[in-house]
Amino acid sequence: NHNSTFKTLLLNLAGKLVGIENVACIDEIVRITDDEAIDMAKMVAKTDGLSVGISGGAAICGAIKIAQRESFTNKRLVVILPDSVERYLSTDVF
Repeated sequence: NHNSTFKTLLLNLAGKLVGIENVACIDEIVRITDDEAIDMAKMVAKTDGLSVGISGGAAICGAIKIAQRESFTNKRLVVILPDSVERYLSTDVF
């Protein structure tokens, strides 16, 4: 565990850690189901007007799970939303 930082990764939908060269820097993996990610992406589109894709939905779900921990009370959490909904518009996901 790194004292100065808290690193968390979200697996992509295929369950792979993409683009990670140094896996020793990973403290934790937060697992999010496909359904959780899709539901969250749909919800933030309706409630916040954000057109995020499935990976963005997964990132938000992971952030919420972490933010609910007592150790994160009164702390800020930064979330990067890695995609948009555009490539899913022609599918039955949205």
